[in-house]
Amino acid sequence: MFSIGEFSTISGITVRTLRFYHELGLLVPATIDPVTNYRTYDERNLETAKVIAALRGLEFPLEQIREILDECRDDQDALGQLERQQKMLTGK
Repeated sequence: MFSIGEFSTISGITVRTLRFYHELGLLVPATIDPVTNYRTYDERNLETAKVIAALRGLEFPLEQIREILDECRDDQDALGQLERQQKMLTGK
């Protein structure tokens, strides 16, 4: 388990952005201490963070990233989403 600061360093996502993603329900911490509200993250969160960062790098809007994370069950689904984004960006 990683504290939010450790997770920020590992993932390359700022603490502020991690909190924002949590508010959006995009990247929910593995646990949240009910007394202190401290967020802790795990390896599964790290995989999700990598996907989010990659999709943001490809100019996907956050709402579309949420849809991808919710709907894509395998690589084929993800590939379809990437192809649609490429067509939108290039007009081809």
